[in-house]
Amino acid sequence: TEYESSAPSDTTNRVCSPLKTCDDINAGSTEYQSQAPTATTNRVCAPLATCDSASHYEHTAPTPTSNRICRAHTVCDEATEYELTAPLYDADRVCATHTVCTDAQYISAAATATSDRECTAITMCTVDAEWERAMYTATSDRDCQPLRVCGGDEYESGAPDATTNRVCSPL
Repeated sequence: TEYESSAPSDTTNRVCSPLKTCDDINAGSTEYQSQAPTATTNRVCAPLATCDSASHYEHTAPTPTSNRICRAHTVCDEATEYELTAPLYDADRVCATHTVCTDAQYISAAATATSDRECTAITMCTVDAEWERAMYTATSDRDCQPLRVCGGDEYESGAPDATTNRVCSPL
């Protein structure tokens, strides 16, 4: 509880002083013991680091004898990643890689900074029942429409194919 702040001499007695007490880490302290006391030196207390939650998180919590360690938040690469889990005071941001659609899929929902891209299988038109009115794109599905059925007072004047509807003409 004390240390020798002045050594004895031939004419004076030693002087002892009370040890400095750092704030209690469990009671919301603002400091930690950065240097332990010895028989002839006082304890040294230092201010605890403060993490700027906008850009950093607490990687390691402080102890009575160690400082808090702050680390910069991971930054997701917006071209290839999205934020899967938002950062917290004591946890880093978690990034995930965007899904890459296959050649048999189109992008049905675009990726954002906080959501993944959604891919949906490209519709295949039913042969002899549908025709392709519009081809698929990277962000839209193929538009399949039912083939026209000629009525009793019509005849087929133009045969359908994969991208053309049947043409019916009056008898």
